[in-house]
Order: sequence, then structure tokens, then C-alpha cells
Amino acid sequence: MKKAAWKKYPLFLIPIGIFILLVVHFSTNSRLEDNRRLSNESPSSQEVVGKHLASFTMRNINGTSYSTQEEITGKCLFVFFSASDCAVCLTESKYWQMLHISATTKVLGVTRDKNLNKLKRFLDLYKITFPVLHDQQGKLFSELKIEHTPVKILIDGNKIIRKIDQTTYMDEGDFKKSLYF
Repeated sequence: MKKAAWKKYPLFLIPIGIFILLVVHFSTNSRLEDNRRLSNESPSSQEVVGKHLASFTMRNINGTSYSTQEEITGKCLFVFFSASDCAVCLTESKYWQMLHISATTKVLGVTRDKNLNKLKRFLDLYKITFPVLHDQQGKLFSELKIEHTPVKILIDGNKIIRKIDQTTYMDEGDFKKSLYF
């Protein structure tokens, strides 16, 4: 008679496994909460809130020129600063894609990734269709005092920066709440 698979392992390992899972879960949630609290208190990027965003032209990841002068005049714009090696950015990008598809507002991605092939594969894999600009020298990141990703910026139709949000959203509910300022 064949022995059941679970009987191969000593029973004392079950509580140890549960304990390890609980420790990992609570330490991860604690770090996420600390990150949320600290990132929203960053004074440097908040200095630009209320200021006019100067028009800029930048190339998208395919090399096509993109001008904010033409694209956002009179429209509300969400700008999503991200990186392909940022796990939270990858999670959030699907929410930005849903917002882009809904056509309620304009969404623009900005990255300073060095490996554009990796980024293109990601965009293809997750079917990201909103424009993603390549800030190769990091000029826009510097101008807006963005030190890490993800960062979300709301710009109104008059090109005034209304909100900079550095909170990480791990689920769709949190993300939707953040859209209502």
C-alpha cells in the first residue's frame, strides 16, 4: 500500500511553515505602510505642486517625437513615472492601462530605463497602449524632483501640476481611491 504524500513529512514542520508565512506577511505589510507614509512626506517633489509645467518634447520608446504642447492643452493628464525593474510599477501599469482605455483622461508614461528592449517586451506582454516616453537623460525626472518610482502626477488642462502621488498601490481598490483627490 502506498503511503500518503503528506505523511512523508513530520507534522512539526506545519506550524513552522505557518509561522514563517506569517512573519513574511506582516513584515512585508509593515514595510509597505512605512513606504506609503514616507514617500508621501517627501518634500522635494511636493515643491512643484501648483506650478506650471513647461511644455516639453521627448521621444517615445519607438523614437517618435511627442510634444506636451499639442497633447495636453485643455486636457487633464496623468503622468506615470516608472521603471521596468520596479515591481510596484509593473503591478500598477495594468491599472493605468485600464484608465487609458476608459478614455476619461489622458495617460502618459515616462521612464528613464536604459534597456529599451526589455521595456518594449514588457509593454507588449501587458498590452500597454498609452504613450511611454523615454527620458534618457533624466531631465524631466530632475525638473520634477522625482527620485524614485513609481510616481504619479496629475496635471490639469492649464498645465498646472495639481498633485504628486508617490504612494504604492498594490490593488485596484487603492488605485481607484487615489484618483479622487
